[in-house]
Amino acid sequence: MPLSAILWISFLGSALARPLALRLGQRAGWVLAILPASLFGLLWIAGSGLEGAGAIVEEVAWVPSLGITLDLRLDGFSRLFGLMITGIGTLVTIYAGAYFADKPPHKGASFLALILLFMSAMLGTVLSDSLIGLYVFWELTSLVSFLLIGFDSTRPRPARRRCSRSSSPPAAGWRCSPASC
Repeated sequence: MPLSAILWISFLGSALARPLALRLGQRAGWVLAILPASLFGLLWIAGSGLEGAGAIVEEVAWVPSLGITLDLRLDGFSRLFGLMITGIGTLVTIYAGAYFADKPPHKGASFLALILLFMSAMLGTVLSDSLIGLYVFWELTSLVSFLLIGFDSTRPRPARRRCSRSSSPPAAGWRCSPASC
């Protein structure tokens, strides 16, 4: 399976997580854990042929008019981290589903969607083989981690304070980036 398909499945699954979690109720964590577990299996299978090839490289035209491509690479190191990301993502999704079982449904659904989006962004960071792709996925990871730090289903005011404190280093990095000019 192409690496781009693995990323598409991951991001599509995280986009569908909130509406699915709202429909599934208390079973949401277990059912949504199928996504990272499946990605774990796909990465395991995709990496099984690495011994002879050394790496699987894929180039996807991202902005063809500007000649910008999204280069993806799966080697032993990125496979190890991809398996760690999806394996831990599976366990976190199951735990979060159980943790939010007695909370309002929209809170658990939002958290599950954020945690799966965070996992997808980290997976994109690990598989990226171009500086632009690495930058985009890294910034997405920063943005989603900011939202996760501020996520508090019971006390919104302290959560906002944590967000403002945690946003200083990422915001400083964003202000220094070429995109902010």
